[in-house]
Amino acid sequence: MQHYLRHEVIANKKTIVCVNATDSGFVTLFRVYKNGIDAEAQYNKELNDPAAKEELEANNKLQQDIADLLWQWHRDGQLHGGSYAPYISYTSGFRPTDYDDEDIEPGFIYAVKAFPMNVNVTPLVMDELVRLVLTARDAIEAGTVPEANDDAGNCPLPYSDFSKIKPVECSRHEPGAGGSTSDNLLSGIGRQSRKALKRLKKRRRQKSRS
Repeated sequence: MQHYLRHEVIANKKTIVCVNATDSGFVTLFRVYKNGIDAEAQYNKELNDPAAKEELEANNKLQQDIADLLWQWHRDGQLHGGSYAPYISYTSGFRPTDYDDEDIEPGFIYAVKAFPMNVNVTPLVMDELVRLVLTARDAIEAGTVPEANDDAGNCPLPYSDFSKIKPVECSRHEPGAGGSTSDNLLSGIGRQSRKALKRLKKRRRQKSRS
């Protein structure tokens, strides 16, 4: 069902991009952008261009707000856009950015997180999930502020703190990719390029010398 969600639903939404489309597990991570934004182009810009760091941070906040609003709707027991909201969350540490300049501190990629593992989940459920995600996005664009608090969707912030966690690297055979690491796996399915791992080790060496 995760493949249907990624390749049939999300892939056909211009303002949503799946950020772990090649993974085979249940967890599907995706970024949602405002109306009129080409999600794939914007995500690639945020991932690779340090000049887009403010845009990255603003859109990270959008992912958090969407997840918090859906969690709030899930708990209120009311119909929203004709349906009850799903239980959904977000990751605040899917992966670091992939800047070419190794001396620039990376940003972190947030993503909305869906985990369709129930045997009763159908393609219609996945269609409805994405429809409600976009309903929440539209509500936020219109000025709705999620009322996140201790019992209504206040997800913990970054699970992956690269300055404090020494990652355990897992080998990966995909050309050009570094291994997944224990730190980004803590918040979902994570992957780093070899460039990202190289930058991380360089910064740690510099800190150890200072």
